[in-house]
Amino acid sequence: MFGYRELGASKERRQQGRINRFGGGWTNLAIHPFYNRLEGHEARYGVNHFGFLVPDVVGKVDEFAREITVAKRPASRPYAEYRLLDNEGNMFDLSQSKGWEVDIDKWERAA
Repeated sequence: MFGYRELGASKERRQQGRINRFGGGWTNLAIHPFYNRLEGHEARYGVNHFGFLVPDVVGKVDEFAREITVAKRPASRPYAEYRLLDNEGNMFDLSQSKGWEVDIDKWERAA
């Protein structure tokens, strides 16, 4: 819908029978099914979360933790080291070393 090309990570999930979608670009917008049983997945309607690459994830986590809820992501979860929840209930991820696919078979990491 937004002109993104479907990325390898998205195609891999479809082969597993999952309906997550990931499109190419420098913004990570995760659109997931409402619920699944995978560790670290939250049941919710609409956009699940946004993701940001940062060069100093520990520093950013320390800053955000003064204002909002911060949680370390389970080690089994790809793409991000931390999940944050703002005061409006919106979730976003911070990643430094896990990163995500920004183009077909091209991964970006801040570390």
